Amino acid sequence: MIFLKKVVRLMHPVYFLYTKIFLYSYKNIIRKYSFNEVFLGQRGNNYNARCKRVDRCKKIKDQVLLIVGCGEGADIEGWLKFKPKKIIAFDLMNYDHIWKVKKEFFFKKYNIEVDFFQANADDLTLLQDQTIDIVCSDAVFQHLNDIDSVLLELTRVLKSGGVMYSAMGPLYYSFGGDILSGNNIMSEGFNHLLLNREEYNSFLDVNLKKDDPRNMYFQYDLFSYLRTDEYIKKMTKLNYINLYRSCIVSKRTIGFKKCFPGAYKKLLNNNNEDDLLIESLTLINEKY
Repeated sequence: MIFLKKVVRLMHPVYFLYTKIFLYSYKNIIRKYSFNEVFLGQRGNNYNARCKRVDRCKKIKDQVLLIVGCGEGADIEGWLKFKPKKIIAFDLMNYDHIWKVKKEFFFKKYNIEVDFFQANADDLTLLQDQTIDIVCSDAVFQHLNDIDSVLLELTRVLKSGGVMYSAMGPLYYSFGGDILSGNNIMSEGFNHLLLNREEYNSFLDVNLKKDDPRNMYFQYDLFSYLRTDEYIKKMTKLNYINLYRSCIVSKRTIGFKKCFPGAYKKLLNNNNEDDLLIESLTLINEKY
């Protein structure tokens, strides 16, 4: 086991060199969107790595954080390790019975207050203007069907000089962007873009069971349908200053292109290749 760990450690530089060389073929994407980094898959861009990037842009210690779409609170501890002054977290769903347990546990372990509440992201009336230092959002923005209202509300509660961090994916126009297509069969990875409405509804009927929690995304149409440049322009329009910008190039899209060139060519009739390739986006912006 120790030997294997050493081998894996020695292979890391080789892997990263290979990745950089491979991603060089997508240099136009880097230039077009001014990305600081481009990743091939999640390696080097996991949750802890993204938290560290936020901390480099604005020190988290002694700051008040707002966590958007916290769910049951599983990711809260990742932020607590940076010793913020306080964390406020909310979600569209109510997990009050779990939040109470998590709140007590976090305070005992870190001596940091964590407050949870249920709310729509576009109506945070419990929070006063300019009271938040850092807004944190993971895998939320791609599910907002009224993202403009949400951004305005988050901007209202964020202090001037505060930072908004948002990591989103899968983006809708990438492989599996509807959180269902391609889960089991690669050839179905772009069904949400290739099938007509009737065919797609039949696909949903076959692949979504009644008790599948993903049903709510389709029932309430919880998709932003935005492309990479549109997410970036939303922040620019609100006069945010770009501090960091990165993306993940989809290995599955690359595989689909190789295995199903005819279907991929059809996708290019209505989509920029950038949008097919970029499966995830991380933006860190400062409020002017």
